[in-house]
Amino acid sequence: MFNRLPIVCAIGLIPHLVIADVKREAIELSLEELINLKVQVATKTPEKSLSETPSVVTIITAEEIANSGARDLMDVLRLVPGFNLGLDVNNIVGIGVRGSWAHEGKILLLIDGVEMTERRFGNNPLGNHYPVAQIKRIEIIRGAGSVLYGGFAEFGVINIISKTVEELRGVQATVTYGRMEEATARQTVNIMAGETIGAAKFTAMGYLGRGRRSDGLYVDSNGDSLSLANSNELNPAFLNLGIEYKQLSSRLLVDNYRTTNRDLFGTIEPLTWQNDFQTVAWQTRYTQSLTDKLTLDNRVTLSHQDTWNQRVADEYQTRATVDRLSINLNPHYIFNAQFAVSSGVELFYDRNIDHSTESRSFSNYYNTTAFLEGAWQAAWGNLTLGARYDKHSDFGADLSPRIAYTKQFDKKWHIKLLYSGAYRSPTVENGYLNPDIKSEKTNIFETEMGYVFNKDIALTVNLFKINTKDTIVYDVIPNTITQTYFNAEQSGSQGIETELRLVKSWGYATLNYSYAIPTDSVSTYKAIDQQTGEEKDLNLAFPAHKLTLNGHFKLSPTWSFNPSWLLFSHRYGYARVDELGTPILYESPTTLLTNVFFRYQPNDTKNWEVGMGVYDVFAENMELIQPYNGGHSPLPITSREFLVQLQYQF
Repeated sequence: MFNRLPIVCAIGLIPHLVIADVKREAIELSLEELINLKVQVATKTPEKSLSETPSVVTIITAEEIANSGARDLMDVLRLVPGFNLGLDVNNIVGIGVRGSWAHEGKILLLIDGVEMTERRFGNNPLGNHYPVAQIKRIEIIRGAGSVLYGGFAEFGVINIISKTVEELRGVQATVTYGRMEEATARQTVNIMAGETIGAAKFTAMGYLGRGRRSDGLYVDSNGDSLSLANSNELNPAFLNLGIEYKQLSSRLLVDNYRTTNRDLFGTIEPLTWQNDFQTVAWQTRYTQSLTDKLTLDNRVTLSHQDTWNQRVADEYQTRATVDRLSINLNPHYIFNAQFAVSSGVELFYDRNIDHSTESRSFSNYYNTTAFLEGAWQAAWGNLTLGARYDKHSDFGADLSPRIAYTKQFDKKWHIKLLYSGAYRSPTVENGYLNPDIKSEKTNIFETEMGYVFNKDIALTVNLFKINTKDTIVYDVIPNTITQTYFNAEQSGSQGIETELRLVKSWGYATLNYSYAIPTDSVSTYKAIDQQTGEEKDLNLAFPAHKLTLNGHFKLSPTWSFNPSWLLFSHRYGYARVDELGTPILYESPTTLLTNVFFRYQPNDTKNWEVGMGVYDVFAENMELIQPYNGGHSPLPITSREFLVQLQYQF
């Protein structure tokens, strides 16, 4: 099943500095054009500009990705303010948002409107996974999106929009090879094609590869060591097929992601474990304008997920499937230029099957949702009011509200005042491992201010405060590999995020800074000196401060130089245990990662280009820390990596 060839792009990003990806000669948007860019992800009423959309949003385009040389989605997300990475178990890496662990069902990943977050645990495993070469644009909500999207959108939404027929213009192929100091980092190949036949548009995109998490030395809590140069593989296979015909569109996504590991729950295992994450999803969407004011947007989605399936010595240790049928009916009505309403009904049914042992059995779920949002636009500003009502068959009902006020002043200033509620029902494994588990509820308050100094420079600043009640917490029972979930009383964080953007004729640069500290924290997440009982002011794994600087410099009409720097302040984690088996807290020092990427686009032909990059130039050899007290020592990630990428347009 997993014959692996090389592929896809090492590519990158610069959050917010948006570049239009039209044809081969990309045109950089001015700051005024950027501020007025229409955003899809944050509202279902008519799209609003980036400065007026009712959420804190980051936009990333294909040209930004190609310029900066991001190797995978991990590289993209690490440059987004407030986003960090943490280690789970079994060589799985997930997302932390604003100082909190979001990997457990608190962030939603969409590809072309199809939910890719796995529903067994609510995870989004990262590392050489999703093909960034296929991306036209990413829109990220930094904050709650549950009123629009439901459950997993509690802390944020990552909305990936794939390239269309217009961007593909025939057949494109990209081959990437990356080499760490002691092992091959990645070999990937990406092929994309688009064709228009009459009124029908067809796209086909495929991605295949092999990779490794690291070539470093993993040392477990007992002091035993393992070289990762021949272990901890990351092997993706991804297919995206789409067709559009007038108001009807249909898309098939097939994601087959395999990882291997010997670190398991922290202790080095003698045999290699294999983890499969498989999703097959088909969605059909029909939009129709019944009048010049009333539009219907209806979707039917079928998906089959076969995730977190673990095998050792070719025998399944655990295997479960989750099948979902969902129906979305969304009418939108524009009363006039000042007022519009979006509403909807969503029904889904989940069939959950455990295949590992006869002693385990899962419940089947169904959920009914009603949604309503109104948007007013006037001289005094824009007001958005919305609410979502969910009724879950096993976990009861809840109402999630939303209110947002935005205003742009004289094309210079803008302000946002935002409040969103979020509701997340437990996943199938949450409920199986703890039948008494309850849903969690989150409230997020945000404000954003932005100022355009002149045609070249703009600044945004946002403040946030997050509070979650009945937090669903993953835990591992000490000295075992037994997993469990429980509801903690309360958790939360607060902080600030800023970004300064510069656009000039020679290129662009983005400097962003984020600061987040917990206000309430679960003991499982809190950095605690277990020997003395002293509590630190941070959660495990995540820094209070993160600073990123990204640049794109045009050295000539054909060459560009794209450096990036990522500075992480100190982090806390557990690496060893004392003579009683109690974890010992340690402090990881401040870390500066430096990456450089050169892009060559010859003038004499539009058919090919080449990219060359060096990542972690000064060999900081950063480790990822487990964001909870689960017994896993820090895991090394990619050391200094040299990468070559070739793209050809047929």
